[in-house]
Amino acid sequence: MSSNVQTLVADIKEYQSQLEVVVSSLENDPGNAELNEIKATIEETISEIEKELATFKKTSIPAPAPTAESPSPPPEPPKWSKEHHPAFQPGYRRPGAPAEPAEEPASPVSYNVNDMVLAKWVSGDKGFYPARIKSITGSSTSPVYHVTFKSYGNSETLRGNDIKQISNESKKRKADDSPAAALNPPSAENNPGVISAAATVNPDLASQAKKEPSKVSDGPTRPPKVPKKVKAKKELEAGKSKWQDFTTKGKFGKGAKKDSMFRTGESVNARVGFTGSGQAMRKDPTRSRHIYQANEEEGSLLSLVLAGDQVPLSFENQVEPIPLLGFGTWNIRDNASDVVSEAIQAGFRHLDCAAVYGNEKEVGKGIEQGLKKTGLKRSDLWITSKLWNNEHDAKRVPAALNQTLSDLGLDYLDLYLMHWPVSSVGGKNEIEYLDTYQSMTHLLTASQARHIGISNFSPHQLHTLLTHYPTAPQKPYAHQLETHPYLPQPSFLAYHRHHAIHVTAYSPLANTNPTYNLARKSSAGATVPPLLSSPLLQEIGEQHGCTAAQVALDWGMSRGTSVVPKSVHAGRIREDLESRGCGLGTQDLERINGGFEVKRFNNPSQGWGVPLFEGLDDTDAALESEGGGGEGSERFTDGVSMGGLWERLWRLFTRHGEL
Repeated sequence: MSSNVQTLVADIKEYQSQLEVVVSSLENDPGNAELNEIKATIEETISEIEKELATFKKTSIPAPAPTAESPSPPPEPPKWSKEHHPAFQPGYRRPGAPAEPAEEPASPVSYNVNDMVLAKWVSGDKGFYPARIKSITGSSTSPVYHVTFKSYGNSETLRGNDIKQISNESKKRKADDSPAAALNPPSAENNPGVISAAATVNPDLASQAKKEPSKVSDGPTRPPKVPKKVKAKKELEAGKSKWQDFTTKGKFGKGAKKDSMFRTGESVNARVGFTGSGQAMRKDPTRSRHIYQANEEEGSLLSLVLAGDQVPLSFENQVEPIPLLGFGTWNIRDNASDVVSEAIQAGFRHLDCAAVYGNEKEVGKGIEQGLKKTGLKRSDLWITSKLWNNEHDAKRVPAALNQTLSDLGLDYLDLYLMHWPVSSVGGKNEIEYLDTYQSMTHLLTASQARHIGISNFSPHQLHTLLTHYPTAPQKPYAHQLETHPYLPQPSFLAYHRHHAIHVTAYSPLANTNPTYNLARKSSAGATVPPLLSSPLLQEIGEQHGCTAAQVALDWGMSRGTSVVPKSVHAGRIREDLESRGCGLGTQDLERINGGFEVKRFNNPSQGWGVPLFEGLDDTDAALESEGGGGEGSERFTDGVSMGGLWERLWRLFTRHGEL
């Protein structure tokens, strides 16, 4: 009886600890319907267990003592049990054993790289979820932790008060229905003249006795066992993944009979199906990574978009998906190895390279040094490189990748991009990308590249490519293009989300790079000031305790795009790494979205003699001059409402004979 009471008390404590986690999450998000539902479920469960506990306590009340007509016999000594034996009482110490040292006051908890902790999802619902510490910056008294969440792969930069230890208390407690340890039968030596033997128990009868209520002659009736409800801890960790989604949104409706469901795993590439349905397994939407769109004008159509799902053939334990914060290697020449090594040691896990940068051998040495000094493995990094224009040939593509792998000292790339949709084979520049991309698709089966993608494509070129390769793994996994506050391109980014193509933003700090000095002219001929001197970014940075560069980078990541800034200074490398902690609000993002004149800084169209970026931002004026106004002349133009976006795309492509 007492063991049942102890079990119920332990259950109440377990549920109360879960209730505290839910209440703390509701303090940050009081309107969360799911958390309120979980809270009500836990409170109801605690109430039912308390009722069951009260019933047990009533049945264990001893019978009233007999009247004092005759002297009562002396009480019998209690039988041996764990409850009465002194060795099992609290505070018992074996004779001769040394006294336990007094507990010292708890010291501040310190964490190490690769520790599993409960981390606060600052950019999400403010709840605590399991995460792994990827790197630690800051000082010893005020460390800054860079964590990656276990379930979704999202990353956060947090302070010590946003990190908690994972408690193992629930794992130590025995299961409710675990059998108790059998007691040894009394020995005949201790009871002379008594012949005894160990009791034999029929397992079938014992199991039946547990199911049936006790008879009157057996003592008080055993109360019916209250069915235990599913604990809320898994629901907290899983977030939005509920089984109800499959019944309420499925074709059979709420009242239909549900078949047995099964899934192939817990990763973003998991598949789900129903036993006996005769249908092929499909991608499980509750296990897919997602990107939320901050621009409210785009409506519910693009509020949740699934990312590309190119699946590697023989890679395990890789970084997935592509990290939002990366380190660029363009224009890093003499000390590239030291700079790349410093970036890895600081905490960067995403490196952006290219053959045309002319520094891949030095970058490869930096990767080797960084991995050695941090103790990381190659699989802990995401490394991207690009195919240059002079290799646009079916026979040259594999050789170009082999040369890049040799220079970098790697066996494979995480992402291989076509740098431009331009071929310079034969000394003549021309638009060519379909045949070259077809050659790149063969690299996936050769296990030399986990994913393939494109860079600097126009809307028409991307649309044409998708008509030939609409599905994974051949569909582009990512598109690297120029985008920053001077060139936000919200409509083009929305088109990528609709087709589940990730976007990486190069030059995320715009014209900060001296290479763009010649391009610092507005449409009116005035000089465009460097982005980091913008009063708007500096004002927002002062409000959040960040620099203008950190504001620009956090703005880019808040849109769901990866950003790849570069620097050769250790201080700025760490400054860029901490940009995720700016915590820009919706109003800050809206002010930046409409606070700058549209300007592109990297456009080699004139020098190469080929048309590039047709249908985008700075080319809209040229398209408008070709004639036409009114409804038929609507363009794929940044700054317009998302209403009718796809109709406008259709008109644009049809008008230029591109569909």
